[in-house]
Amino acid sequence: MEKRLERLAWMIDTYHLVIGSEVGASFAAGIIHFGHGMMTPVFGFLGPLLHDPKSPYFMGREYPPGAPAAMFRQTLLPDK
Repeated sequence: MEKRLERLAWMIDTYHLVIGSEVGASFAAGIIHFGHGMMTPVFGFLGPLLHDPKSPYFMGREYPPGAPAAMFRQTLLPDK
């Protein structure tokens, strides 16, 4: 844990990076700048509108494996 924190601090100090984590482990709270998973509100990732190809909110397909559209394109989000 200490070595991981040292490496994070080195990246911040050396390259002036903004460091984040998807889950934001508590031991790193003093060094990371953001915790994406714990700071981002859930928007219904599994909602049917996001997976319906006819919906304007469709996130894209998760295949073909070499070029999935899901997570790699802009998507409208429903108001609620």
